[in-house]
Amino acid sequence: MGHVINYKVCANTKDAKRQALAEICWEVEHEDWQEGGAYHHKLTWHDDKVYQTRSEAEDAIDRFDNGWYDDHAVLFKNVGKVGATKKMEDLRRRIDETARKKSELMVSAHCKAKKSAYTSCPKCGSKLANKYIRNDNRCPLCGESLYSDTVKARIKGYDEKRMALSKQLDKLGAEQERRAKGDICWLIKYEYHV
Repeated sequence: MGHVINYKVCANTKDAKRQALAEICWEVEHEDWQEGGAYHHKLTWHDDKVYQTRSEAEDAIDRFDNGWYDDHAVLFKNVGKVGATKKMEDLRRRIDETARKKSELMVSAHCKAKKSAYTSCPKCGSKLANKYIRNDNRCPLCGESLYSDTVKARIKGYDEKRMALSKQLDKLGAEQERRAKGDICWLIKYEYHV
């Protein structure tokens, strides 16, 4: 016994609603054949607005949904996979470069890369043999990072830069998806019991 939530995309044609319901009923009957189940037909069609992206359509369905076998269909512009622009490729390259620099810094600043055989923990004060320090470069006794404050600040800076670049990339992708031409389709969320 379980609860299934599915999403379906179908074209916005004259027979779309009838055809989509027939396909959903067929799926439910074949998934729930041991229980003899059938689709509950509580599907609300919202045709008052066309959403620009699939994610906007999914968000709208979430707002309409009351959470209990409450099915909804909304219209959205189905643009499919949108190609990357030169600026998006540049942002991806910069994200990868930032990740590479962070990784190189962490390897070069690791205790095992030092010439000395021992490292002191800044938190608990233990003197640790470098050969016993794991790859995460943390004190095995108290869990404190053994990187210097300068290295920690640079690692944090790389993480913040990567997050900022990722946000820019997501924003550009969403803008390009909104501008892209696509067919108006139905996004249907339906639930059933198995």
